[in-house]
Amino acid sequence: MNFDIILVGESGVGKSTLVERLRTGEYQKKHIPTPLKNKESLIFYTNKGVITFKIMETNINDSFDSFDGVLYFADFTRKDTLDNIRVLTKKPNVLCVNKVDVKEKKISVKDTSAFKGVDAKYHISAKSNYNYEKPFLYLTRIFLGEDTCFVEAPAILAPIAKSEYQKMTVMQLKAELRKQGKPVSGKKADLIKRL
Repeated sequence: MNFDIILVGESGVGKSTLVERLRTGEYQKKHIPTPLKNKESLIFYTNKGVITFKIMETNINDSFDSFDGVLYFADFTRKDTLDNIRVLTKKPNVLCVNKVDVKEKKISVKDTSAFKGVDAKYHISAKSNYNYEKPFLYLTRIFLGEDTCFVEAPAILAPIAKSEYQKMTVMQLKAELRKQGKPVSGKKADLIKRL
């Protein structure tokens, strides 16, 4: 079962970081702008079979009628990211407000509660994994039924800590780098730096 989902939000709100976290378990500390309409696939295993979300990202508000669902993104540290969202679709849609774990918030819970036009709202953190799979579980239940649950999901566990890489052999480190599509040459210290 395949569903096309678009992630909408301004640059830096965490769209790509969330997808990467779900896909690989890795957290991207540094913001790397994603090309508009970047395409990724996320595979989830449910009690009703495999579901694949074909993900596209954009910072442009539109009606998105060609998609099966929409995830709107805002950032707790930037109020304008919530103010600039325009819900223009009747498709299943979710508001994801990222960076819930930061101390100095510019968006309040009251602000997100008052936000109209979306089917569901989640406060998430791609950094700490807080609620980060919930928007996709919500859409999965819309598409497959309320009794659907994830039996396995990509990267639900936190990624390997840097200290754990020290315990790995060079062969294990190279295998981990290959999975991530990174160069595998060099000494153990160089390999660890790439991870």
